[in-house]
Amino acid sequence: MNAITNTQITDIVVDIFERTCFLIADEIENDDIAHFQSQIKWSSKIKYSGTHEGEIFVDASDGFLQELASCMLGVGTDEVDLEEEGVQACREITNIIAGSIILSIGGDHDEYKLGLPEKGTITRTGIGAECYLASSCGVVHVHWHPQVGEIEKAA
Repeated sequence: MNAITNTQITDIVVDIFERTCFLIADEIENDDIAHFQSQIKWSSKIKYSGTHEGEIFVDASDGFLQELASCMLGVGTDEVDLEEEGVQACREITNIIAGSIILSIGGDHDEYKLGLPEKGTITRTGIGAECYLASSCGVVHVHWHPQVGEIEKAA
């Protein structure tokens, strides 16, 4: 398994948002993260297994989730129901991000299986890699959380 860094996960996620959703998001500076954490209210996660195991979380604010669903569905933000389209958009983007992270940690030569995206718990810190991004409407936190000990095994 190739461990990925915060910079790598940021690059992966920014690229996915731009290519998949035409959504522009910029990295939040470390000094500003605490200010934005309180805005995050939604979470989706997906588990992976195979050569190594872990989870990928996508945590988002109301505004970011509304913008994400709007961009993915091609509708106005006022037409997005966060409980329906917002949750589904969060789960879908979690699935897309997880696929790219799996490739980065070695999925092109090791066998991995992705579970189904589901409701997550909002993550703050831990092992692995993470990024905080801000768009014009809100914030998102993406966190790759390998199973405890997986990074040490890879070294």
